Amino acid sequence: MLKKLSNITEMKINVSLLIFLFFIIPITSKANLIINEVQPAPVGSEPEWVEIYNFDDDDFICTACLINDATNTKATIPDFTLKSKRFALLTKDSSALKIKRKIPEDCQIIQVSKIPTFNNTNDLIVIRNSDMTIIDSVYYDMKWGKAGISLERIDCLKPAVSKENWAASCSPDSATAGYENCQALRDFSVKILLSRDIDLNYIFNIQNTGRKSISEANFEVIADINNDNHFANEEKIYQGSILSLPKDNFVETQIKYNEIEKLIPRKGKFNCIFYLIINSKKDTLAKLYFDLYVSYPFNSIRFNEIMYDVSSDNSEYLEFYNTTPDTINLKNWFIANKQNRTKSDTFRISNEVSIEPKGYFLVAFDTLIFNKFPKLRGAKNILAQKSSFNLLVAGDKLIIADPNAIVMDSVNYEPSMHLPSLTIKKNVSLEKINVHLNSSEKKNWSSSRDEKGGTPGKPNSIYEISNPNGLIIAKPNPFSPYSQGNDTHTEIQYELPFKDALITAKIFDTAGFLVYEPINNRISASIGSFQWNGRTKNDEVLPPGQYIVLFQASDTETNEIWESKIVVVIGK
Repeated sequence: MLKKLSNITEMKINVSLLIFLFFIIPITSKANLIINEVQPAPVGSEPEWVEIYNFDDDDFICTACLINDATNTKATIPDFTLKSKRFALLTKDSSALKIKRKIPEDCQIIQVSKIPTFNNTNDLIVIRNSDMTIIDSVYYDMKWGKAGISLERIDCLKPAVSKENWAASCSPDSATAGYENCQALRDFSVKILLSRDIDLNYIFNIQNTGRKSISEANFEVIADINNDNHFANEEKIYQGSILSLPKDNFVETQIKYNEIEKLIPRKGKFNCIFYLIINSKKDTLAKLYFDLYVSYPFNSIRFNEIMYDVSSDNSEYLEFYNTTPDTINLKNWFIANKQNRTKSDTFRISNEVSIEPKGYFLVAFDTLIFNKFPKLRGAKNILAQKSSFNLLVAGDKLIIADPNAIVMDSVNYEPSMHLPSLTIKKNVSLEKINVHLNSSEKKNWSSSRDEKGGTPGKPNSIYEISNPNGLIIAKPNPFSPYSQGNDTHTEIQYELPFKDALITAKIFDTAGFLVYEPINNRISASIGSFQWNGRTKNDEVLPPGQYIVLFQASDTETNEIWESKIVVVIGK
């Protein structure tokens, strides 16, 4: 491809003169044949080409037609007939063009061996009849686009000698050779913009970008609920209508998130499509693909381990646990370490990664983690990549949120959560004692006991059964709510034969009457405790005597029941 550099000043004068002449003489013939798209600055092996279009109802017969550029270099076009509403491509090398572009069968490719070489910057393209009358002419400037991407005509009914009627192709293929322009102005055309408000409602802004007003239209939303990549009519989740949409106007329609959420039987991400149908044409005018995310309940994903103070040969990491029976895709979930987030304070998961039911997933902020934990290489439940996101050594607040920006879990970690006896905290993670307990409970976190300093991607080292037979004791016993010392209450400590369980504790008097219920169906780790101050649920001090603590635990995995009871004494 040659760039014409011989006498730039004269070139500019010729271009300006020709543009002026085009405004004072007819630039289109009655044939309604137009130059519709141009590729004057291709890349690679693609040849230059010019697309023409016959928008008339009759066929156009071109005999000894000519094509020329701004320097008036002419070439004769082989005779051809262009049918109504069809495209043709003019190029110097039809074989090279077919290799580069997928041309539709009904589009003619006309090889013009001596077609002018068009400028890579700006130029004029003129198509004439044999008598030199102008059929159509265009002026283009590659400042309006980019090399390798074609320029498309917007309105075929208006002259194409200014920027206002040209636009760079929006096609993923960088051009629409032989096809309708993606930038073309149509009689009925709309542009749909999607946004969301603070309540997560979907706002569809429908703009009439066509030549004509739309009197009435329907719209509907279909979600691919069964994830088969097909939008079936029975998967329709919303529909509505627009009574009027004048030319150059817009209308907004809102779909409430909490309404469509109820119509989706499962949680997670779903591909959706928004259709706009013109009633008079019974035809789909426009469609917009978008993602709908139905949020899981709070705490579906929980923090389980935090490695935040590391040496130069190790990596910070966060481990999460999936409490649900579903496999959850974590794409577009994000982690943040401040409520007022900036880009550096947020780590967004852009990969297609999943966390299995009752499983663990690890996010490491450097690939150095594989040096410390080589068995993690190739594991599916880890995302390791170098990131500017970091965990503060002094402690911080962390959140994990889903694509709807709904927070699933949060934790305030700090060095004081480590074992007091631990002198070296570097390269030692904080592990959750029980993943089912709230992350905000500081007593539910402690230092990893693992020799490597952490247990990324697997159960925590401190999450274990201490007493396989179970145990329950009270200290002090007796105690006295009447005293002024340290024995005004008793602490009832337990060790379960399960990793975690649903627990209930009830306190009865010797007559069998329930006087207090400190715990009712709460999830607990294998080790825990609760306090009783010798009062009833109405805060009345009970008289001195013996009381029976009945403790029950149900294994969360097997539903096996463990029960024990002890006698505690209220003294004077």
